[in-house]
Amino acid sequence: NWDLIRRIMWNYVGIVRTVKRLQLAQRHIKGIFQEIEEHYRDYFVTPNMIELRNIALVSLLIIQSALLRKIPLICLWASCNLLTVLTMPT
Repeated sequence: NWDLIRRIMWNYVGIVRTVKRLQLAQRHIKGIFQEIEEHYRDYFVTPNMIELRNIALVSLLIIQSALLRKIPLICLWASCNLLTVLTMPT
């Protein structure tokens, strides 16, 4: 499941973000999180299980934060290695 979360975040919540893609990612991650919660209660909890649960939870928080943002920020490294922040209307 860790690899699935990583791929979902990379493909849907990466640099190119749209509301539709974020909602799709949120739906997928919520399903994974619910599955983890079921196993978390029913089985012996291991450090890997805790880490997976935390990764899923943080992923949901990132998606929710991105959905709430009204103006997306695009960060680019300028040729002089300074971080330039450009705002783009949605």
